[in-house]
Amino acid sequence: MKMLTSMFVFFCFLSSCAHRYPILQAEIVSMTDQSLEAGMSLVEMGSVDEMFCPAPTKDPNAFGIIDELIKNTQQKTGADFLGKATVYAENDDCISIKAISLKKVSKK
Repeated sequence: MKMLTSMFVFFCFLSSCAHRYPILQAEIVSMTDQSLEAGMSLVEMGSVDEMFCPAPTKDPNAFGIIDELIKNTQQKTGADFLGKATVYAENDDCISIKAISLKKVSKK
């Protein structure tokens, strides 16, 4: 019985370390645009699942970790906005984002 209890506690510990936890949900985010200009609309480019692991820094002008994740994801995908975004805390001091990449296009 003692062995079974020990195994149960061990596996509970292992499974608790393997989760990702949502820390932010937003309908739309961008580090490059404050809003959508008149005469423009957004087109979905595809889904995004990116991870960012920050390097230790003492720079007081450094962006926040979520800002860096969004900026890097936009640069990598060419997106102007990220829609239906969920940011997760990962178990290894990293964060990740699941979102839809969106591109601005003229309504013409």
